[in-house]
Amino acid sequence: MEDFGFWEKQIGFVDMAYVKARRSESTEQLIKRFNRKVKKEKIVQEVRERRYFIKKSTIRRQKKLRRKKLAQRQQKDSSR
Repeated sequence: MEDFGFWEKQIGFVDMAYVKARRSESTEQLIKRFNRKVKKEKIVQEVRERRYFIKKSTIRRQKKLRRKKLAQRQQKDSSR
């Protein structure tokens, strides 16, 4: 893994998806392996989340609503 030092602190990136071609690996297999790695590391999801700035209070409110819905769902399931 490379050490980005200064840029890591300034830009905020830490890790990139990196795939090295194997000896008898076709291009299609390489791309497929790369796509799986990107999905596993949730890179696309993070990019979508960071596309727009969301205030911390909004994030907290959304988490609170999610917890409330989950608790209601669990209570509903346990009462059955």
